[in-house]
Amino acid sequence: MITTPFSKILSSFCCGLTVIFSLFIFSVTVHAQALIDVSTSYVQDFDAIGTSNTATLPNGWAADNTEGVRAVGSYANAGNTTTRNGGDNMSGTAHNGIYNFGAGDPDKATERALGGLASTDNSKSVNLYLQLQNTGADPIGSFKISYDVEKYRNGSNSSGFSVSLYYSTDGEHWTVAGDKFMTVFPADADNSGFSPTPGSISSVSNEVLSLPSALASNQSIFLAWNYSVSSKSVTTNAQALGIDNVAIQALQAVATDLKTAKQSTISVVSTKGRIRVTGAIEPVEIYSVSGLKMTTINNVASTVDIPIASGFYVVKSGDDVCKVLVQ
Repeated sequence: MITTPFSKILSSFCCGLTVIFSLFIFSVTVHAQALIDVSTSYVQDFDAIGTSNTATLPNGWAADNTEGVRAVGSYANAGNTTTRNGGDNMSGTAHNGIYNFGAGDPDKATERALGGLASTDNSKSVNLYLQLQNTGADPIGSFKISYDVEKYRNGSNSSGFSVSLYYSTDGEHWTVAGDKFMTVFPADADNSGFSPTPGSISSVSNEVLSLPSALASNQSIFLAWNYSVSSKSVTTNAQALGIDNVAIQALQAVATDLKTAKQSTISVVSTKGRIRVTGAIEPVEIYSVSGLKMTTINNVASTVDIPIASGFYVVKSGDDVCKVLVQ
């Protein structure tokens, strides 16, 4: 957080008297975004934040806790520190808040995670935000996302607790990323802690988040992991959950319409288990429809046969781009 004090004492001299106006101090939170492009991956394990209960979050990250269930707030208004730490043997009466979790002694463990713990009236939602800016020249069409959701305390709330991913183009208005990015922990028998921690881990692995429109160069996207009760509105007897080992790969946006270009002789057809390209004079690139490059054939002959699994693909050679179904 960058805290900028603005102070001004205005003195006016009148009839030998000095009139001193008030001293005002303002605090503004500014988040430095994380950077990504189609040639690099963003990885964050939170281990560098240390053990403090008021740990400073990595660049691009922000957090808040709200009084609404399953409620995502504002990235701009969120803070950039945790409010508590926790780890082995968390108490059944531990305080609510934004947690810096440690896999072991909370004051010593070097393996860290970010998360939250709800109570009856407070921290009904804990949101962990990330701003990613596309610093490359190529537009981003989707992201391949992985992360772990870790449990640091049981909770007997009958609704269970969840971590769900949302995305936004402005950090204010959010769209749920879908069921494949929702991690649900059912109710436990008690509110006991664990040793060692985490007591259990559920992973989201290489799931693709497709964007409704491509993320252009220098534009940003915002992600939010929302921790809250899975259903209803009662948040007592909560589980303590955190996220860790975040890995995000940007996938290039590829047009899927057939274009007329200089290679007027090119032909793309599919046969069982392969794509056949005829007449290409420039390297042939095969992409998944989400933008992941599958292969590149640099040595193009009169006919190129590319073995590949069934599904939809985008074939690109120079300025020619088309979509093909392999059965």
